[in-house]
Amino acid sequence: MSNIAQAAARVRGRDLFRDPSFLVMCVISLANGLGEKFLFVFIVLLASPLVPGNLQNSMMSGVSLAFALPAVVLGSVAGVLVDRLPLKFMLVLSNLTRALLLLSLPFAQHLFFPLLVFAFVFGALTQFYNPAFMTTVPAIVKKDHLMAANATFMTLMIVTVIGGYSLAKPVGDLLGTGNAYLSVMGLYAVAAIGALLVRIPAREADGKQGGNFLKEWSSTFIYLWRHPRLLSAYTMMMAMFGTFAALNVLAKEYTAKSFQLDNFGIIFAFAGAGMAVGAAIMGKFGRYLPKAIWVRTGCVVAGLCLISMAFAPNVNLAFALAAGVGIAGAMIDIPISTMVQESVDEEMRGKIFGLQGMLVYIATLLPMILVGPLADLWGASAMIAILGVGMALLALLKLAEHAEPQVSG
Repeated sequence: MSNIAQAAARVRGRDLFRDPSFLVMCVISLANGLGEKFLFVFIVLLASPLVPGNLQNSMMSGVSLAFALPAVVLGSVAGVLVDRLPLKFMLVLSNLTRALLLLSLPFAQHLFFPLLVFAFVFGALTQFYNPAFMTTVPAIVKKDHLMAANATFMTLMIVTVIGGYSLAKPVGDLLGTGNAYLSVMGLYAVAAIGALLVRIPAREADGKQGGNFLKEWSSTFIYLWRHPRLLSAYTMMMAMFGTFAALNVLAKEYTAKSFQLDNFGIIFAFAGAGMAVGAAIMGKFGRYLPKAIWVRTGCVVAGLCLISMAFAPNVNLAFALAAGVGIAGAMIDIPISTMVQESVDEEMRGKIFGLQGMLVYIATLLPMILVGPLADLWGASAMIAILGVGMALLALLKLAEHAEPQVSG
């Protein structure tokens, strides 16, 4: 009987990659990921000559915040619209409007403030894409395929992070910094055309224009508060993203002082490789254990790896531990995303995913503000150890919740 079950599982896994709509969603995910990374690099390249040399770090912070702040301001609002309007319409519109917005970049690229405004507007439009994409996934993917689907999308995300930042400069050199935006425009045009090809089942909420917008928006927070297991899961997700954001701040000093390395980016490469490994593990074995166990185990693994990194005696061990943190990140993120897609009521998915984007960006902004000054006082290694202890303690605090986190009704 077990052989029959294993054979059936393999067939189900193959069915996922035979679904044309899922494959198109993979193309949309790749196009968006590459487009976002390319555009960030191109904006930085355009902004660098406009800012004095002693303000380059401030310029990087300004551009990063311009892209990120719309998630805090608009994330939950965008989710309401995603639940009101047809998903295909939202997918096409969010990609097409960003492609068209890029036509205005040549008019903004000669002054720093207009570039920040452009980045903010682009980030605002992206807030309508994210919940639409995440809500489309459970609409087209069978429930028992969701873990594998989310593992695939995480793998694609890692590919775009590595490939996007690696290829952006050569593409900019090839096309010229002033014309490089055309490559991004092409990527979003591909995503918009792809969205037209995805077969998305109709929802009861499609075309619904009435109702009190403010009441719908506030219902998102009420829904989250009334489902403590969902709130608990998001607490862990925020802790994970906050920890990764803190590592971005700490990596330069940590690698320089501990191992005398100038290329601190290599530690992120190992963490990314670890996330890819973790995504593969979750895609193959994720369905065999309750999601709560994966999430808590991921928090413990991340905590232990971070504590060990703080005291790592050599760089090879530090890189291996960074990969361990990446694996743990996949063990946390994929089950939580799958749980939300499986369990949240259909009419609430867009709002919840919009709120998720807001929570994630809040979780990343706070460490960027606090961790740097604290590291100046105590040192990067000490802060990494504190982050590890925090992750491990968070998992221990959640051990009282024996049931798998899920949302009913």
